[in-house]
Amino acid sequence: MRRLVDRLVCLGLSHRTAPVELRERVGALGPGAERCPAVGEHAVLATCYRVELYATLADGVEDAREELIGALAGEHGVDRALLLDHLYVHAGEDVARHLCRVAAGLDSLVLGEAEILGQVGDAFEESRAAQSVGPVLSLLFRTAVRAGRRARAETAIGANPSTASSMALSLAEGVLGDLGERRVLVVGAGRIGLQTLKAASGRGIVQIAVANRTPERALDVAARFSASAYGLGELEDALAWADLAVTATSSEEPVVTGAAVRAAMSRRDERPLVLVDLAVPADVERDAADVPGARLFDVDDLRAGLDGAIASRLREVPKVEAIVEEEVDAFGRRYRELEVRVGELRKRETASVVVATDDGSMGHHGFVTELVEGYEAWADQAFACGPEPMLRALARLAVTRRGRLGLVPHRLVRGSHRSRMRRRLVRGRIDHVARDLGKERDVDRRPG
Repeated sequence: MRRLVDRLVCLGLSHRTAPVELRERVGALGPGAERCPAVGEHAVLATCYRVELYATLADGVEDAREELIGALAGEHGVDRALLLDHLYVHAGEDVARHLCRVAAGLDSLVLGEAEILGQVGDAFEESRAAQSVGPVLSLLFRTAVRAGRRARAETAIGANPSTASSMALSLAEGVLGDLGERRVLVVGAGRIGLQTLKAASGRGIVQIAVANRTPERALDVAARFSASAYGLGELEDALAWADLAVTATSSEEPVVTGAAVRAAMSRRDERPLVLVDLAVPADVERDAADVPGARLFDVDDLRAGLDGAIASRLREVPKVEAIVEEEVDAFGRRYRELEVRVGELRKRETASVVVATDDGSMGHHGFVTELVEGYEAWADQAFACGPEPMLRALARLAVTRRGRLGLVPHRLVRGSHRSRMRRRLVRGRIDHVARDLGKERDVDRRPG
C-alpha cells in the first residue's frame, strides 16, 4: 500500500524556473486546486519570487498529479506544455525538504532573507482560516517553520544584512548609532523604496517619512507604514527634518541637489545628516558630500558591504542544510511510526461506530474506516497525527437519522463531550469515542 506521505506533492514556479510574466499570469494556484477532485488538502505560498501549491492527492498519485496540472493550466488559461516547461514538482519527503529549505532562506533570491519565514507562516495561517489544510499539511508547515527558526537561531545565515535596504540602514547606524529614535526619510516609492520602508519599520523605527514625485503615491505608501508624506517640491523641508535619507528613485537626473542639502543643513542646528543613494544613475549630486555635517554613501559603498555579507552567509549554508535534513528525518520518522499505528488500529475487531437509525435505536456497524468510505483517506491522516486531530476527524464524521454519513463542524460537539472523547482517544478507546458521538444530540439532529 502506498504510504500517506507519498500522496504529498508540491508544484511551483519561482524566479529560478519561470519569467515574471508567467508567474504574474498564474498568480495563485489555489483556485485550480479547489476545483480538482484529485486534491485533498492544499495550501498556496505566493511571494514576489515564487508561487507554490502544496497538496495531498488521492490514490493513484501519478494520475492525480496529471489531473491537477491540467486543472491548473485550464484555470489560469496557460498552455499545458508551457506550464510544464517551467513547473517544478516535488513529491513525498522531498516536499518537506523543499519547504524547509525555503523557510530557512536557502532557496531565496537573497540568501538567508528573513521575510520568507514569515511568509511561510502566513500561508499556513491563511490556509487554516480557509479550512483547506488538514493533518498532513499542518505537520508539513509546522516542520518547515521550525526548520526556519532553528536556522536563524543556531546559525548566522541571517546575521549580516544582505539587501540594499538593510545595508543602507546598517551604514547609517555606523554614523548615527541606534536608529530607534532617529528620523528616516525614504525618497522614492518604488520596489526598493518599499523594501527600505519595511526594513526601517521592522527595526522598530517609528519616525518615518516618504517623499515621491507623485504626492498621491506618497500618501498611499505612507498610510501603509504610518509615515509622513512629502512631494519632491518639499524635499528641502523633508531633509531638514530627517537624520537619514535613503534615495531610490528611477529618475535619470539627480533629485537631491547639493544646494538642497546645503539649505537643509543650515536649518538643522548642527545635527548630522546621512544620505544613502541606492539609485543608478545617482539620485544625489556628488557635491552634497562636501556639505559640512552631511555624509554620503553610494552604491559602491553598499556593494563592498553586500559582498562581505553574502560571503559570510555562504559559510553558514552547510550548517543550515544539516538542520534541514534533521527536520526532514523527523518528519519522515513520525510518518513511518504513525503509519504502523494506523495499521494496528485497523486490525482491532472491537472498535465500532454507533449509528442513529430511523427508529432511534442504536446499531453497530464495524470498524470506522469501513464505514466512512469516501472519507477514509482523510480519516487515515487524522489517525496518523495523534489524538487531537483524530478527535476532530471523528467529531466531523457522523450519521444522520436515515443512516447516511454526514459532516458536522467540530464546534457543534459540546465541550463536555470533547473532553471525554479526548481522554478516551489518549487511552486508545476508539469504540467509546464513537458511542459518545452517537449520543451527541447536536450531531443526531443534523439533516442527511
